[in-house]
Amino acid sequence: MKINGHSKIDELLTRYPYLEDYLPTLCDQYKPLRNKLVRKTVGKFADIDKVAAIGGFEVAVLLEKIGAKIREQSGDDVLESPVNKSAITEQTDRLDAIKAIIKKLHEGTEPDSLKAEFSALLQNIGAHELAQAEQALIDGGMPVAEVQRMCNLHSSIFSDGLKSQSIPGVPAGHPVQIMLKENRELERRIATILEDASASDMKARLADLKTIDLHYVRKENQLFPLLERHEITGPSRVMWGKHDEIRELFKKAEAEDPASEPTLQALTLEITEMITKEEKILIPMALEVLSDAEWKEVSDGARGLGYCWITPDEVWVPVTGTSDARPDQAAGGDIDLDVGHMSPDLLNLMMRHLPIEMSLVNENDEVVYYSQTKERIFPRTPAVIGRKVQNCHPPSSIDTVNRILAAFKNGEKDVAEFWLEMKGMFINIRYFAVRDDKNVYRGCLEVTQDVSHIRSLDGERRLLDWT
Repeated sequence: MKINGHSKIDELLTRYPYLEDYLPTLCDQYKPLRNKLVRKTVGKFADIDKVAAIGGFEVAVLLEKIGAKIREQSGDDVLESPVNKSAITEQTDRLDAIKAIIKKLHEGTEPDSLKAEFSALLQNIGAHELAQAEQALIDGGMPVAEVQRMCNLHSSIFSDGLKSQSIPGVPAGHPVQIMLKENRELERRIATILEDASASDMKARLADLKTIDLHYVRKENQLFPLLERHEITGPSRVMWGKHDEIRELFKKAEAEDPASEPTLQALTLEITEMITKEEKILIPMALEVLSDAEWKEVSDGARGLGYCWITPDEVWVPVTGTSDARPDQAAGGDIDLDVGHMSPDLLNLMMRHLPIEMSLVNENDEVVYYSQTKERIFPRTPAVIGRKVQNCHPPSSIDTVNRILAAFKNGEKDVAEFWLEMKGMFINIRYFAVRDDKNVYRGCLEVTQDVSHIRSLDGERRLLDWT
């Protein structure tokens, strides 16, 4: 068997099973290859080119490492053609050169002189390499805030090389296609704002433009966590910081009446720069790193958050097929939830630590659960389990209880809310109809909370204010 960049990783692991233990020693990103699910899905179509990108290796480097291991274990010479040995050091040299450019930028060197000095390197810079360099500098002690401060300058100096970064065609409904369509709509809205900064409907235009925050929220909650699985954390944190800068500029524009031209210019410039960062750095890098199974996770979660100005053409499903289970999901004992999984013990601890009391009644009006919180407002004992909920209320309340349950069961209502003052507390009690994916009534959830502290809050205290 001769191997090259197009050799499928599953075939390689089947022929040389000891590689299953060897590859994870090269980088953590290869640990999922031990998982049977990954082997059946990603491994069937991922070739060495793709696997090299996931691990951050040059293809020649990874081929040489695999070939050397096979020669050591089996005596087989499997490489299709001799590997250029210089490629093994080329990746490290390029990464060091990129880091040097970024460091000089932060030290105040003029960008034009850096472009001239590193012209050959800048012509072929890759998105993944730029992200790796930023990650390495952060890991080496450079503050995220400092990288964030210079982020626009990084993109500017590497722009010529990044122009060669193209986004391959993606199918309808793919998260990348949705991001690109939203960006085109965003550009159209920015153009109308810049045409006339004194337009009488500017507040409405800004409110519409602010919809893009949902685009950023999807990245923060869906895309960034997947990249973090591949140890790409620094660039995500930097980009999240840039999102927050844009949010602050929106607040500044909203506070001005009317919004000043300098504020609008700064806001639209930062948003436009973000489009460039996404399409020249983030998206190409993510397409290199994430598997179809992981893109499906991004897609599934994004649907629950919503989209900006568009309706996706269709729900994207990978051609190769995927499982709903995460590749790194722990085996045995865990409870699979809609999102994530955890042990029964951890689930119980989570419910006990929620700052609310919860009780669940099934479709037969039987109490099947209550949360054992540290300080209860209303007493509960295990004897209530299995009891009819009507018997858990005083006779004067039974008629109301039955009317609420009837309204939930026939679909007339979904929520019933009450509040009262007792023992110095202001208590909020809410009942929610619990329905399954087919809208079939499965029970009633009671949530009780002392909201006295919440009612007393005023002004704001942000995360960074905490001491």
